[in-house]
Amino acid sequence: KPEAPDYPGELHCGLRSLQFTINLSQGTAAPTLIAWDNHGLPHRLQNDSGCGTWIREGPGSSMVLEASYSGCYVTEWVRTTQSPGMLQTPAPPSGVTAQ
Repeated sequence: KPEAPDYPGELHCGLRSLQFTINLSQGTAAPTLIAWDNHGLPHRLQNDSGCGTWIREGPGSSMVLEASYSGCYVTEWVRTTQSPGMLQTPAPPSGVTAQ
C-alpha cells in the first residue's frame, strides 16, 4: 500500500510523466497549484487531459500532481553531472592502444 512521504513533497520522474506528491498536514485544505506557461502567464492546475495535468488524492493525507512531459507545462531541462571519480579519462580496454 503506498504511503504519504515523510517530508513536504516527493518527485517521481517516469517515462511519460512526472508525479509530485505533496504531504498535507491533517485538516489542511489542499493548496492551489499554479504553473507558468512558456509566455510567463500563471495557470491554476486542474484535471486537464488536453494539457496533460491531473490532480488526485494520494495516500494518507497527501495529494498528487501528475504532469505529462508532452503537456502544456513541463519544459525539458537536461543536467549532466559527473562524480569526482569520473573526471579521469578511462583506461582503454585490454588490447587497445590509446592514440
